[in-house]
Amino acid sequence: MTDLHILEIDQAGKLVLHYEKANDWRDNWFGSFFDGLDDFEEKDLGDTVDYVCQRMHEKSAVIQNIKWIKDAVEDKFGAEQLEIKPSAQKLLGEGEDEDELFQASTVKGREIKQPGQQFNPQLSKNFRRELKPFQKMSVEHMMQVGNVANFSVPGSGKTTMTYAALSKSLEDKTIEKILVIGPTASFVPWQEEYELCFGKPEKRAIIVRGEYARDFSQIGDLSDLFLMHFQTAWPRIDEIKLFFQKWKTALIIDESHNIKSPNLEKKWNTMALSISKEAKKRIVLSGTPMPKNEKDLWTQITCLWPNSDPLDKSWVYNNYVEKHHEFGRYQPVLDSLFTRVTKDDLGLPGWNFIPKPIPLGKYQRQIYDAVATKILTELKELKFSDRQHLHRLRRARLIRLLQVASNPQLIHKMSGQFNIKNEIFAEQFGLPKEEPDAELLERVDDLSLSDKIKNYEELGEIPSKISFAADLAKKKMKEGKKVIIWNSFIDNMTLFETQILKDVNPIIVNGTVRRSTDTGVEKWKEKQRVQGLNDK
Repeated sequence: MTDLHILEIDQAGKLVLHYEKANDWRDNWFGSFFDGLDDFEEKDLGDTVDYVCQRMHEKSAVIQNIKWIKDAVEDKFGAEQLEIKPSAQKLLGEGEDEDELFQASTVKGREIKQPGQQFNPQLSKNFRRELKPFQKMSVEHMMQVGNVANFSVPGSGKTTMTYAALSKSLEDKTIEKILVIGPTASFVPWQEEYELCFGKPEKRAIIVRGEYARDFSQIGDLSDLFLMHFQTAWPRIDEIKLFFQKWKTALIIDESHNIKSPNLEKKWNTMALSISKEAKKRIVLSGTPMPKNEKDLWTQITCLWPNSDPLDKSWVYNNYVEKHHEFGRYQPVLDSLFTRVTKDDLGLPGWNFIPKPIPLGKYQRQIYDAVATKILTELKELKFSDRQHLHRLRRARLIRLLQVASNPQLIHKMSGQFNIKNEIFAEQFGLPKEEPDAELLERVDDLSLSDKIKNYEELGEIPSKISFAADLAKKKMKEGKKVIIWNSFIDNMTLFETQILKDVNPIIVNGTVRRSTDTGVEKWKEKQRVQGLNDK
């Protein structure tokens, strides 16, 4: 094959490969190759075909396409068959520069993490806070490596470390704006920490929603710090990219485990991968980056260097870690791109777990055994070949068993009140004593599983773990200690608040509590005020 193919940016500013037909299998190969690239249109001109990229405003995507075309054609037919015009070569050079920068950054990352070093990051004179010793290595790593992850434990100061690392870039204007994408609960800390780190800003931080979200690419002058929820960001990818093209922006993805899914059809991680290509600097933060398995890290790490494939293509990486159940050959890259402040670094005491087996009550045991037997039967009948369905079934049934072991009422309805018929329970928790339903108790053994669950609240039995937890909590409070009861089910929390521990005014803290004046603390203060008036 002696035909020469030309790759260039044409007069209309579009990337074009001019292909001379060979009238054999090679024509099909080129057609199939460009079918696999997004946004390319085929123009048949007789003896030649032009493959034209229709989406050119994203420079990073154009660079990636040039690299793919160059590598594929040269590998298949030889470098002498492809001429890259200067217009395309310039962009290719920028992509190669980024690859070189990535390689250099991984070397720096490994060097910084060598043990026994002392660090004194050179921060902006505008940065007001004093870094703690355990924060300095991570800040130095952020500054030297550039696009990094910080997977430090909660309470280590990831927000402060990030502002410290960006302070010099903000001062010399290599970074002009900061966009934080994360959960709503993270917005207040980012605002408060900004003031502590730099003083009160001249322009208040903008929470991007509503009108601000619709016109995001136009509001860069309003602030230097923008806060956006994942749900707001994903349908506005183009607006965010336009913002990045106007302003040199540091993209921070907070609580980055929210984009952990390696499935590119998931909207949040697709959004993150797309917009990160246009950001000037990229940082991801999470205290729990890998809650399930190694696959959870691909999107988070790829967002840091999206044009360099730090962990290969997703399918290559996923196949590898699924087969080996370890990072293996990817470990050096991972180690170079993240830091983590541990609990030991913070000097926190370790956990003191005291397991306490709690026997289930009579009726709760009957319900639990029946549900467990039903689940085991279902699992035995399921074909092992359907592994995906088996995994979903196991997860759903495990949650069902946890609900029964905690409180059978959770299965029957979203919330309820215990009808306390038992004299001991009534006295223990200060609840009104009622006479049990004698007729129901006489025929309880003959009830079906669904009827036992439905009528559980009428049987005069408090779930044993709830009873034990409430009793222990009261004992500890009498000793002058603070008590936190962790629970997986919101309805159980409500029962503690409204019935079982109502007399001690417990505060519920969960994802529905907003960081505002309407917090649990304010509710507690109001309860205390009302209680004081009642006592008087």
